[in-house]
Amino acid sequence: MSGAAWRSAAAVRLQTLAGEASHPGDGAVLRVSVEVEVEGRSELVVLGLDAEGELRAIASDGQSEGPHVRAALAWLADASPETGALVPRRVSMPPPAAAGGRLELADALDELLTTAVRLGALRAPDAVGLSEASERLLAAAPSPTPWRLARALGRLRSAAVREDLGAWARVLEGLGRLATQLRDGGPTWVTATSTETLTDRQLLELGREHVAGLSRGSLERRYLVCVRSGEVFEEHLSPGPAHGLRLLQYTVRAEVPPTVHARLAEHAAPRAAPLLEMARAAWRDAPARAEPFAILAVEGVRRPTTRAPRGLLLAADGALPIAGRDGVDGRLAELEGVRWVAGRLVSRDGELAMRPLMAGLDNEGRRALARLR
Repeated sequence: MSGAAWRSAAAVRLQTLAGEASHPGDGAVLRVSVEVEVEGRSELVVLGLDAEGELRAIASDGQSEGPHVRAALAWLADASPETGALVPRRVSMPPPAAAGGRLELADALDELLTTAVRLGALRAPDAVGLSEASERLLAAAPSPTPWRLARALGRLRSAAVREDLGAWARVLEGLGRLATQLRDGGPTWVTATSTETLTDRQLLELGREHVAGLSRGSLERRYLVCVRSGEVFEEHLSPGPAHGLRLLQYTVRAEVPPTVHARLAEHAAPRAAPLLEMARAAWRDAPARAEPFAILAVEGVRRPTTRAPRGLLLAADGALPIAGRDGVDGRLAELEGVRWVAGRLVSRDGELAMRPLMAGLDNEGRRALARLR
């Protein structure tokens, strides 16, 4: 879709809105974020003017002159390139639903919960009734579907497929709380916008993954750690209402300096017990939404046995199982000098496990990062 087509559509929409407000207000566009798809791969491109009026652009893959940036510039200049197709990126949710809409959504949640409890996790994957209840819930939800709600439904479906009764029960509990909050009239994680802006931070990407939403692998997100504090942030890259972290302007370094490697090793947790308590607290406070992330100090990878799967040997105590059946455990075992592993914490049959995304290596002083997914 060319820039001219976008401008024409915007003019039509502006005329529609003209009669809905007494005065549109004055404003200036300081920065533009667009999602660009080139050869099937999407990246977020941020464009802005500096103090001298020169246009600056950078993509979420770190490139400032790559194909996604060129496609975004050509679109803005209406050059109609053939290298990329752009999709508008929403940066906020629609206004909170009216009282009637909230009650309708709460009723739809109750129907989904009743159906899920009646079926149980073991019969849910192939149940038509659960699919129909999910469709009615989506029809009652704000449009576009809030990603947190889409992710909760995806987690519910995944738990049923894995026959993970603990995860199944947690998501249902969280959706039940949401129904109560909707009827109480206060803000909820479906109706409220929650975007966090960071300033003056040195961040390192710890990995990206596609997770289940309304369909398998439909949500993409990445994890970034603050080098100074060790705090991990989550940024969602999929189209839809934005929640969590938003990086509006940043510079990128291709190489990771030794000081950053050293700080990450310092932030790595040596013991599993505190992580288990942290994960349990997160799942207790937000059972349908919490997906804790951690950096673990490790001494190697435990070999699988008939009694225990392959796991991460922690620097201080015991081992932590590796979640997933996509070969990551084998790739980790092949790496030499693994000093820390970063990933998402999950519960498998009541036991804490990790879905690894990144490993930090140190081979006789030669430090490097290894992406695992």
